Amino acid sequence: MLSELEDMLLRYERQLKQSEGARMAAEQAARSATAAADEARQLLASSGRQAKQRSAHLAVEAEAVQQERAALEEMRANFEAQLQLARAEVAKAQAAMSNTEERVRATEAAERAALIAEYESRTAALLAEVERLRHELAHRTTAMAAEMDRWKQQASLTAAAAVEAKDEVLARKRELDATKDRMDSLVERLYGHREANISLSGAIGAAAGYQQVFLDVRVEGENIGRIVVELLGDAGVAGQRFADLAEGKQGVGYRLSKFDGIYSTYIRNEGVKSLSYTADGESLIAGGDSVQALEDEMDASSRRHDQAGLVSIVVREAQERPVQERLVAMGGKLVTLKSQAGEAPNGTSFMITTGPTPELDKTNLVIGRVIGGFDVVQAVVGGFDVVQAVGSLPYARPRDSYYDKPFFEAGKALGDKRATVAEKRFNRPLKRVMVADAGVL
Repeated sequence: MLSELEDMLLRYERQLKQSEGARMAAEQAARSATAAADEARQLLASSGRQAKQRSAHLAVEAEAVQQERAALEEMRANFEAQLQLARAEVAKAQAAMSNTEERVRATEAAERAALIAEYESRTAALLAEVERLRHELAHRTTAMAAEMDRWKQQASLTAAAAVEAKDEVLARKRELDATKDRMDSLVERLYGHREANISLSGAIGAAAGYQQVFLDVRVEGENIGRIVVELLGDAGVAGQRFADLAEGKQGVGYRLSKFDGIYSTYIRNEGVKSLSYTADGESLIAGGDSVQALEDEMDASSRRHDQAGLVSIVVREAQERPVQERLVAMGGKLVTLKSQAGEAPNGTSFMITTGPTPELDKTNLVIGRVIGGFDVVQAVVGGFDVVQAVGSLPYARPRDSYYDKPFFEAGKALGDKRATVAEKRFNRPLKRVMVADAGVL
């Protein structure tokens, strides 16, 4: 029984210890719960403060959003107003464009009709001109055949005259040979200071008081020889003008001038553009800037271009220059001004004949003749060979063939610029021919 009591006490003691441990655990749990509650209260207070701050920030943001929304509404209203104005302007522009397109279409239709009418008119005129040229060509062909027959008859008569002329030339040659010995002494006395190979005909001319000038000719940079020109004793102002230009007085002369025309019976030198390069414009060349003195001498001269080797200066125009019209604005109005095309002769361009050229009698004044170089044997032949060499160079042929001429003349009559440009190239040498040097002997 006592043992049971002891067992009971032991159990009770163990239960007491367990109750004490449970109590201490409960107190520890209570302290932990209290600490957790305090921490929770602190977190709750902090969350409340953060919630209040967030609420205040959200209120500020909400107010800013409201202001921005109001501004956007105002911008939308302004944009709607501007869009309405732009739509109205676009409608006006579309209406104006529609009217302009109608006017442009009407103008284009009128211009097209006018161009078609002008084209048809010009085509008809061109066809009529071509037909006229064909008739004229047939007429000229017939006339040329008749002229050829007449020339043949004259040739037969000329042959007989040539025989008589040959006999006379032989007689004159015998007389010249007889006088040659007598002239040698005169040459030595007058020209002992010159080169020993001076020509006989040059000495005769110098003894008579004639001036001689020379022109050294170059083709494509290669010298081909010298042309010696003896000026006629009565050449006057024109002869002195030619000598001054050959000498290059005052820096104005034929040196480096070009031969710009090759024709069947003569060659042409372009001359000089200006007769003075001084500040006052006064020229020391004989005759000055005017060709009046040359025209007076030409009216008084009876010499003709009837043989080869003649040198003449261009004084007058072969035909009247065409008048060109152009519209210019003056004082707010369009005014038509008229002017002659091209330039009038200035009395410096010259020509050397390679055969009879009667068409030059109306425009050129004969001032001298080609006598050749310094050698007696080549007194005439040598210098004239240089002229023949220039005259035999290839050149741009005129449109005078059976097929080209009618169309060229029709284009020129209609004012086609291509025909005018092509005509300016006619008879120009295809190689560069120039005076390398010139002077007075």
